[in-house]
Amino acid sequence: FDCVRRAGPPEAELLSEILPQVLIDFFPASDVVNRVISEFISPGQPHPALLAGVLRQIFRAAVAQDQQGMLTEWVLVSLPNFTRRAPLSHSIWCLSCFFIAASPNPSLQAMFPHLLYRSSSGQTLNCTAHEDRRLFCLAGADFFIGLTDAKQRAKFIQTFESAAEPGNPYSDLLATLEHKQET
Repeated sequence: FDCVRRAGPPEAELLSEILPQVLIDFFPASDVVNRVISEFISPGQPHPALLAGVLRQIFRAAVAQDQQGMLTEWVLVSLPNFTRRAPLSHSIWCLSCFFIAASPNPSLQAMFPHLLYRSSSGQTLNCTAHEDRRLFCLAGADFFIGLTDAKQRAKFIQTFESAAEPGNPYSDLLATLEHKQET
């Protein structure tokens, strides 16, 4: 991970393409999920879009190793770290990547390249843009619906309630969840 952090864009891209396979070949996904999440959310990470791709591949490997429960717990434990990120637009982008990478929904997974393109092309997410808010809410709601334990659902809601302010994307997510629970 230090090599990716210190590398220039072409080298970091090459390293991030081989890193997931090396990690998966030598370690169970459960052993590397924490490290990948830490690197992805790290404030000094110069290549967040590349690390998002690594994160997604490690998450897919965890699912393939029948580790969805472990993955869900890691996502829930990490949520407060993501909601405290600044700027808010970067937090929303990270959370959208995070939820989509953890999702077993193939339709939602298909949106992942779109998120990476927006980041790598310099189109940083504008958290006030309708498209970005809707994708964040869609991804967050999909993750929430997949939670089977009432304690997990309560923790998810509590995390976003503590970060929500009128008009911000976190309050939009809570409104989306409330609407889905009514239907």
